[in-house]
Amino acid sequence: IDGNLVLDFVFNWLYDITDIVDIPLLIYAMNDGDWGEPAGRGLDVITVPANLDMGMHYAVQCSEEVPFTDAEALENLAETYPQLATYIEFSPQFNSALFDMCDQWGGDAPNAVENEPVSSDVPALLLAGEFDPITPPAWAQETSELLPNSFVYTVNGVGHGVIRSNTCALNIALDFLDDPTSEPDTACLAEQPAPDFHLPGEPR
Repeated sequence: IDGNLVLDFVFNWLYDITDIVDIPLLIYAMNDGDWGEPAGRGLDVITVPANLDMGMHYAVQCSEEVPFTDAEALENLAETYPQLATYIEFSPQFNSALFDMCDQWGGDAPNAVENEPVSSDVPALLLAGEFDPITPPAWAQETSELLPNSFVYTVNGVGHGVIRSNTCALNIALDFLDDPTSEPDTACLAEQPAPDFHLPGEPR
């Protein structure tokens, strides 16, 4: 296990609150040379889950995202972020291997309109998790600028999959679905507790 793998571990732990609260504890353990739990839990989260179809993943990425990726910018990513150079080389989604994979996958070139941001008057609810590593709150805020009838909220203390991991977010979504034209009841957001981070020697 090296620094590249540890970066992968932490990135993936940020998806789920059950892992988020243990990140300080796991970092302390790694610093102390105790790799048992961090390695086990890290490998668990970076292993492709049974409910993720990699064929579908690459079908979407190679037809909707990669064709619009700036190859030169990707090639220069290690120079742009020198502190992450070895991780970029280690991770195929951040280097030219991404294009090689999609060349092998094949597929039709997308219409240029697929890369244009959506602008609509249709009511929309945008919920973002505070720690979400893959679709961060800043993206929700940016998206809302082109959706004038949208409601955008950041849910503190959670990562990805906000509605399925947080009762407050679920209730906001249900309230929005009852009446998409009115601002949903978000009182519960102010009552969200801070994450109960775990440290060595503390009960879990």
